[in-house]
Amino acid sequence: MNGKQLKYQFCPKNFSNFALDICGGGEYRRAPLVIFDNNGNTSQLFYYQDGYLINKKSHLALSASSEDDPERIEVIQSPQRNQAEQLWKIYESNKKGCVIWSVKYPTLCMTVEEGNYSDDTSIILQQYDKSGNQRFVINCK
Repeated sequence: MNGKQLKYQFCPKNFSNFALDICGGGEYRRAPLVIFDNNGNTSQLFYYQDGYLINKKSHLALSASSEDDPERIEVIQSPQRNQAEQLWKIYESNKKGCVIWSVKYPTLCMTVEEGNYSDDTSIILQQYDKSGNQRFVINCK
């Protein structure tokens, strides 16, 4: 072992030409998590450490937030604060992809909003419905 920390890229199960990315390339705090063309940018890579998903480029944690709309919980990046809305559980099934669950909202998981596979579509939290919009393939980098 060389001691390097593993980096992960998450691609929607049915659309590997897209990857989870931070809107704006990770330059801004509170930027939303979106899908974007799979281009290998460092803003598409994440460390999974002690339940946190930390963006490689910004070093900010993914967080569940309903601050902008109480009826909609979106995934954004924010400074790590040791709070439940920043903790995630990843359950993997190699054939079906993985599901990324919120710890704060245990019945909700990351979902490609409305199954809209185009650049800058938001990732939100929704009830698990077994759809492909909630499954991601993990690529280890």
